[in-house]
Amino acid sequence: MVQPMKPIEIIKSVDRIISINGEITEKTSKKVNDLLMKYDLFDNVPILLHLNTFGGNTIDTMSIIGVMKIIHSPVYTYVSGQAFSAGHFY
Repeated sequence: MVQPMKPIEIIKSVDRIISINGEITEKTSKKVNDLLMKYDLFDNVPILLHLNTFGGNTIDTMSIIGVMKIIHSPVYTYVSGQAFSAGHFY
């Protein structure tokens, strides 16, 4: 039987790569939003958003998408593993 993934915090944030593994929560969205805005302040080089998530809270997901839309740096998303529920919005 497949066990559901437990919430895991962002595991990587180096070289303008932000990795979300696990559930998208308010805590996760705050960290991702902070990193997106921080990277955008330095320059407008692309940011990579790596997803491996079974989803999470829609409001928190839309918060991340909102920040992605207002920053000047392009954000490229890619999935390894899964992107279910709220994870498919990216």
